[in-house]
Amino acid sequence: MLSSLQDKRNFIFFVIYLFFFNSFALQLGDGTTENQLFPKCVLTDVESVYATDVYSVVLKKDLSVWATGLYAQPFPYMKSECSECNSFIKIKDSVKKIFSNINILLENDTLLHPDSKSMYFSDIFFAETAKNVTYFYEKDYVCAFISKDKSLWMYGAELRDIEISEYSMDYIYYPFSEKIKKVDDNVLDVISKNNILIYLKEDGTVWGMGSNYQGRLSKSQEKVIPKPIKIAESISKIYVNDYVFLITNKNDLVKIENGEASFIDSDIKEISDFFYIKNNGQLFAFGFSSYGALGIGDTEGYLVQPRYVMDNVKKAKGTEFHSLILTHDNKLFSCGGGWCNFGCLGDGTRQKRDTPVLIMDDVKDFDISNYHSMVIKNDDSLWAFGLNNTNEYELGL
Repeated sequence: MLSSLQDKRNFIFFVIYLFFFNSFALQLGDGTTENQLFPKCVLTDVESVYATDVYSVVLKKDLSVWATGLYAQPFPYMKSECSECNSFIKIKDSVKKIFSNINILLENDTLLHPDSKSMYFSDIFFAETAKNVTYFYEKDYVCAFISKDKSLWMYGAELRDIEISEYSMDYIYYPFSEKIKKVDDNVLDVISKNNILIYLKEDGTVWGMGSNYQGRLSKSQEKVIPKPIKIAESISKIYVNDYVFLITNKNDLVKIENGEASFIDSDIKEISDFFYIKNNGQLFAFGFSSYGALGIGDTEGYLVQPRYVMDNVKKAKGTEFHSLILTHDNKLFSCGGGWCNFGCLGDGTRQKRDTPVLIMDDVKDFDISNYHSMVIKNDDSLWAFGLNNTNEYELGL
C-alpha cells in the first residue's frame, strides 16, 4: 500500500507519465501489446540492437535496419490506433552501423539522420548528415561525429549558462543549429552526455567543454566551458555519467571532480553506467543505488562506493530500474526491478532482485532501456522481455 502523501503523489505522477508519454510503446516487436515476463524470440539473423524506452532498432546480418515501437513521443502525431507499431518493420538497407536516436552509417560511410516528424517508423525517412564518417554520438542536445581523417565535428544546441538557485539548477542553451562545425583533429573517441562533451586524442590527451558544475572539467570558476580545454593526459578510455571518468594508460580508473582526477580503482578494463569491469573479469558497482539495480543487496536510496558484484564478467549495463550482466561463458544475469516491475528482469516474476539471477544461456550481446531488454544469442536470434504497452501496465503494488 502507499504509505505516505508523497508516495501517493509519486504514484499519480508516474501514472500520468506512463499514460501521456509512453502510451503504445510496443517496443518488444513481438506482434502483441503484452508485457513479457520471460525472454521471447522476436527476430533472427541479427547483428546488433539498440534499445530505448519507446522503440528498438536492429541491424541484421544482411545490413538491413529494422525498428519497432514509436520513433518519438506520442504527441502531437498520435493516430487513432497503432496496430502497425508492434512488429519490426524494415526502414533502411545497406547499413553497416546503427547509432543512438536512429542515426545510421551506410556502407559507403555516409551518415544519415532521421528527418521525419511522424512518430511512426512506417513514415520515417532520412537525410544526409555528412560523408566519410567512422563514428557518431548523440545525447541530450549535442551531436558529434568523427570523420575518416580523425577530425571531430559537432552540431546541435550548445550549453550557454547554468542558473543555480537554492532549489533548482536550470541549463540554458543556445538555439539548435544544424550547422556543422569542426572541433579538433587526431580524435579517437568522443562522448557527449549530461551537458558535457569530452574527446580522446591520439596523443592520449582528453579535452572537454560544457558544464563545469562542481569542477567536472576544470578548477575554473566558470560554470560553462565554451571551448575545448585539456583536462587529462596519458588516457586510454573515456566515459561520462554524472561526472567524467577516465581509464589511464596504466589501467587506473579516475574521476574528475573539483577540477582534479581522483583515483577510484586499478586494473580496469571497461566502465559503464553504475559498473566497471576489471581485467580479471571482476564486476564492481558504484553510484546511486535504487531498486536493487546495482546487484549488491538491499542498498536502497544512497550513494554506494565501489562494491564487488561477481566474477567472470564480459559486459554489464545498468539503468535506474534494472541491470543486465553478461559473463564470459555466455550466461546472462539480471537484477533490480523496482516497485513497478513490468517483467524487465526476464525471470518470469515481478519480484525485485537485489542480487543477480541467471535468466539466459548462450548469449552474445544485449541492450536495455529503463523498461525492457533486447538480447542477441549466439545463433543471432533476438529475444525481448519487459514493458511492451503501458496502456496495459500492471503496477503490482
